[in-house]
Amino acid sequence: TIKVIVSQETPSFLLNAADMTFGDAAGGSGVTLTDATGASVAAAVTFIPEEEQASLAFANPVAPGEYTLRIEYSGTLNDQLRGFYRSTWKDTSGVQHTIATTQMEATDARRAFPCWDEPAFKATFQIDMVVPADVVAVAGGETIATTPQADGRVLVETRETAAIPTYLVAMSVGPFAFTEPKLVAGTKLSIGAVREEMHLTGFAEEAAAHTLSYFTEYFDMAYPEPKLVHLAIPDFSAGAMENWGLITYRSTALLADPATASRLELERIADVVAHETAHLWFGDMVTMKWWNGLWLKEAFATFMELKACDDFKPEWNRWDSFVLSRSQAMGVDGLLSTRPIEYTVKRPHEIEAMYDLITYEKGASVLRMLEQYVGEVDFRSGMRLYMQRHRYNNADTSDLWDALETATGKPVNAIMDTWIFQPGYPLVTAERDSAGNLVLGQHVFKYLANEVDSDTADSLWKIPVKVRASVGGSIVEKTVLLETETDVVEFGGPVDWVVVNADGWGVFRTAYDATLLTGVLNEYDSLSVIERFGLVNDTWAAVQSGSVPLPEFMKLAERVAQTERDPNVWSALSANAGLLRRSASDAALPGLRSWFRDLATPVLSELGYDPVAGEDAQRTDLRTRVLSLAGGIGADPAVRSWAAGIRDRYLVSATSVHAESAAIARSIVAATANETEPDGGLARWEQTRNALDTAATPQAKVKELIALCSFEDPALFDRSLALVENPNVIRTQDLPFALQTLMSSRLNGVKAWNYLTENVDELSAKVPPKALARLFGAVPSLTKPELVAEVREFLEGQTELWANPQVRQYAEQQRVNVRIIEQSTPVVAAKFSPAALLGRTDDAEGIGLAD
Repeated sequence: TIKVIVSQETPSFLLNAADMTFGDAAGGSGVTLTDATGASVAAAVTFIPEEEQASLAFANPVAPGEYTLRIEYSGTLNDQLRGFYRSTWKDTSGVQHTIATTQMEATDARRAFPCWDEPAFKATFQIDMVVPADVVAVAGGETIATTPQADGRVLVETRETAAIPTYLVAMSVGPFAFTEPKLVAGTKLSIGAVREEMHLTGFAEEAAAHTLSYFTEYFDMAYPEPKLVHLAIPDFSAGAMENWGLITYRSTALLADPATASRLELERIADVVAHETAHLWFGDMVTMKWWNGLWLKEAFATFMELKACDDFKPEWNRWDSFVLSRSQAMGVDGLLSTRPIEYTVKRPHEIEAMYDLITYEKGASVLRMLEQYVGEVDFRSGMRLYMQRHRYNNADTSDLWDALETATGKPVNAIMDTWIFQPGYPLVTAERDSAGNLVLGQHVFKYLANEVDSDTADSLWKIPVKVRASVGGSIVEKTVLLETETDVVEFGGPVDWVVVNADGWGVFRTAYDATLLTGVLNEYDSLSVIERFGLVNDTWAAVQSGSVPLPEFMKLAERVAQTERDPNVWSALSANAGLLRRSASDAALPGLRSWFRDLATPVLSELGYDPVAGEDAQRTDLRTRVLSLAGGIGADPAVRSWAAGIRDRYLVSATSVHAESAAIARSIVAATANETEPDGGLARWEQTRNALDTAATPQAKVKELIALCSFEDPALFDRSLALVENPNVIRTQDLPFALQTLMSSRLNGVKAWNYLTENVDELSAKVPPKALARLFGAVPSLTKPELVAEVREFLEGQTELWANPQVRQYAEQQRVNVRIIEQSTPVVAAKFSPAALLGRTDDAEGIGLAD
């Protein structure tokens, strides 16, 4: 039943409806329109399936006024994890339970009920449910009454919500239980899950309480609903969904046992809980007018999750680790096939394509850059002003910039338009002129620079550039707005050395001339974590683009590895390991492995293999990254032996080993079993297959699945690939990640690619549209040159799939990787061939490369 206001005479209504039929028991259309006097008229219904619409035509034009539209309809609980869908769960007795739940974003509310399924059509929603007595029903509004019915079922009535768009409507029915409501900032907060997983809710409750309180204070505005439920669903297509009053999650994003979960798994839960809670303000209370503004809610939620988590667990140094996510976004944004953060979308499949690194991570990165430029206090004032102006209404990007410009007095509109409405990002060059002044320049950065068209090559950004320089022995900091192709920055004297992008929050890459680069390297140990990460990451990007030769990066790695002890920078150092492994011939492989071991050994000598009680999170994370490098491509026998022992102990008792050790040991053992086990890893595969079935937590189940798909022995790989067709082993929500892992196999990835292409129609029908592109996420791993044309031909033949920018980006990333391998192969052969190694002399500074 929908209350409507007709503002001008109309012969028909047009609304959204998909996968449903209209009709009443008497055989009528099931649609009636009642006016204020109680007079009713029926409507003739015409469905328009290709537009997911229904037209309701009336015998006489409907006059202006208030009406009640009633529609009787029926539909199906689908298996595609969208709209109103079916999830299942087996309890410890093996009994399977059915769950009915919803996922409406972006345009799937129309599969649950007839509606105007657009974000600008905000309405209040009140949901009643008649359900079996042995299940629990919840919706966005607070439950206000539960009444037994004559047939043994129960009527659950819920309170009307605030005005929200259709994509935020939610309801779930199943064998759920909930924590005792906890009053936080005036709201009753609780965590829900299937009954047997309630012991895994404690950490989520702690994170949810902190973030709800944090955002209430940050926005200076209370969440207005009397209750807020965070609910884990066994089958869920996204990570989570910010439904009003009922936030739903994939189980791995909400539930965990702190005794067996790794720190990164707990961080992931805190991140997601904070992200979805931030949406209650940014997205729910103030909603974008149309889907081109999707970034407006998702980028801000990503940005705000980092602020909240940094406040929740400052020891995690969440802003430092965000540079990894930012670098992934810049990796995509450096492609020719990238897109602007905001662009025009019209159809549902175009909306689905926007859920990517550009919307989330790049969007959050430019917001962080803006915040640092205008100042955190003024930025927050602008955010509060924006919320006050548009609460319970819709807004677009310019509304946000107007509020921030008012609060900060800075030219926010002019600056941010260059970042939001044009694709890519700049490379900022730094050199000194004859007077010793700093000369900054900008031009577009692309990995395939020789293919940049003239329009893209002329792109200019308004770039806030923070510079720290040594001038006559004094340290001077200055922030400039680089708006032109080149600009001179004067410091009152010649600069001795300079750090461009000081503090590291500019969304650009930096290229120093030779003299300035030497100065930065001399100051390396005094740079911040983010500055050091930027130096290493930018150098590797320059190798990828072909502007810096690989030996220069390897020399930098040798220099940095001696003193670097931050896990994020080590991630940048080892980002090339997989590609270099694929560049190495059988003759060069032992030398390459030795080189990586030499990088890692000093760190492992300091840290040891096992976590120490009371150590900080960075030390733990660093150990994990270095063990992975040494035990994987480094083929360190001591590390691999340690991993095997940890794995054996874990399989006997998950709590007998540290969670971090268990996680890295699992991955090392699975990925290297074909090299270390006499049976090629058969016994290890069977152990992992059993561990998948008996995993005690959602995180453990996913980790065992990924491990199972990581075995390289061809026969075992085939066994893992065969499991893709078994929904009892691999849930629909996990199917894309299993296939990505299989396709990433260096030895067998082509098998997984062939399987995907031969079964693409069946696989596409299994996964929700939002996850379809993820099936092809490992295309960049197909690095045999002869596959480039084959991959592109296949993808172009899938018309709707190829229209998705993410898919085109995968194909381009494949080209970039193939080019790097082709360029690296002779370098690796020359350095690590047996003949080269015989003539090598190691010294205290590590293995040096010839100039």
